Amino acid sequence: MSISTRVLMTDRKFQKLFIARTISNIGNGIAPIALAFGILDLEGATPTSLSLVLAAQALPMVIVLPIGGVIADRLGRARVIAASDIAISLVVAVMGVLFLTGTATVPLLLVLSVISGALNGLW
Repeated sequence: MSISTRVLMTDRKFQKLFIARTISNIGNGIAPIALAFGILDLEGATPTSLSLVLAAQALPMVIVLPIGGVIADRLGRARVIAASDIAISLVVAVMGVLFLTGTATVPLLLVLSVISGALNGLW
C-alpha cells in the first residue's frame, strides 16, 4: 500500500464516505434482484407484473435525470446525493417490510417504484 493510500485510509471523512458508498452500492446491486424475486412470488403476479414495476421505476428516472442536474446545481451536489440516497433507502426499506409482512401488492409496488425511480434520477 502506498503512502498516499495509507493517508487516505486514515482520513475519518474518507472512511465515512467509503463505508457509505460501499453499503449503498451493495444495496443498489441486490435490491433489483430481490424485487424481481419478491414480485414473482406474489399471489397472482406474472412476468408482466414485474415488467410494469420495473418500467414504473425506469420512466420517472429518465424524466427526472435532466432536472436532477439543475436541482443539484442549485442546492449543492453533496446535499442532493445524500438526501436522495437516504430517501431511496427508506423506499427500499418500505418495500422490504411489505414483502416481509406479506402485504406487498403490485399496485403498491408500482407507486413505490415511481418514487424510487424519481429519486434515482435526482441522485
